Amino acid sequence: ESRQAAMMASIAEELQQMDLTDIVLPGRKLQVGVDVSDTVEESQAGFPQLLRWMPALEVQVMALDEHLEVTFNEPVQLGNSSIVLFEEGNAFGAGSAPTSNVPQTLTVDSVAGAALTLRLPALKMLPAKKYSIVLEPGCVMSLAGYGYEGGIREFVSEGPAMEQDAWSCTLAESCKILSRGMTRGNESELGFLTPESQVAVVQPGWCNKAGLLHPKGKGPFAEYWSANSEPNNSLTEYTIGVSVQANPGMYDLCWRPSPNQSFGVFFGRLSLSGPREGSASCMLGSTCPLTISGHELGDGILAMHAASQSGPDVANCKSGRVLTVSVPTSASGTSVDVPLGQQIRGLKAGSSYALCWSPREGSPPVFIGGLRIRGPLGIT
Repeated sequence: ESRQAAMMASIAEELQQMDLTDIVLPGRKLQVGVDVSDTVEESQAGFPQLLRWMPALEVQVMALDEHLEVTFNEPVQLGNSSIVLFEEGNAFGAGSAPTSNVPQTLTVDSVAGAALTLRLPALKMLPAKKYSIVLEPGCVMSLAGYGYEGGIREFVSEGPAMEQDAWSCTLAESCKILSRGMTRGNESELGFLTPESQVAVVQPGWCNKAGLLHPKGKGPFAEYWSANSEPNNSLTEYTIGVSVQANPGMYDLCWRPSPNQSFGVFFGRLSLSGPREGSASCMLGSTCPLTISGHELGDGILAMHAASQSGPDVANCKSGRVLTVSVPTSASGTSVDVPLGQQIRGLKAGSSYALCWSPREGSPPVFIGGLRIRGPLGIT
């Protein structure tokens, strides 16, 4: 009876706050009758109701490893169903970004009284994506055994958006990546990425590898590119200088919101064009068809520099230039033949040279291998 009285008082209070002019003439009394059976009230009692989310629902962009807290109106326990994360699409509409569409069951870290906590699985998510957290009916229950009816929370993951198949850079030249993205807590459609965020270039599939799995033993961010947000621009710029010494090819781009984060997430591909490192030898008097292999080879300049006594290395590209040859664009994109027979006629047999390449005159040369000249040493 006390519960029925409380319910009636609540209904009366709500009616007093409503505008009833459309259904009741002025000066008339309104009589309301409510028939609530004991069985209905008893069956409804104790069903958990969700009170609030932390971060609040107003926070539309969340960190990839966001710590979430869900609070109910009474103490709860875990039920028989799950809390599931669904990927809904790209934050900025249609694009070439990969989509998973595979639901992921979220792990509840703890249940304490009326609150449960969980954390988003950063390594299984992608940045700048729309997601839904679905609390399935019965995922939590009251201590009396009544199941929660279910609910949904939608959000966008922070980070840069992948809107093209791959970014392109050239070996030996400054490389720039521009990307729009979402910053945690930002409610606008376009937002600057956090200034302390970083991008790393790694072998395909290495974004989540760390420690000894990385050649330098420091994980994918042993070398990284820092963000540089341009004024009055919704794009964030990541720039790396001419220190790129990686072999040309396709690489993965990893992103992390700050140096304090131990994880990196995949957000795109990088096509690094240019010749790969190798070694060759030529016989004096031959056409010396030097084959340069690489990735998306374009026009370039090949220079031969005198090698040091220990052999050709990257330091030789800074001085002692012997000759230069223009390298034509590769028809296949993967290899091009450069005949050096005429150029090496005046060189001595048994000598070694460093091969250095640059995409254009004035660009810093990059060491791509060594060349040894073979032939008779002369008559003694």
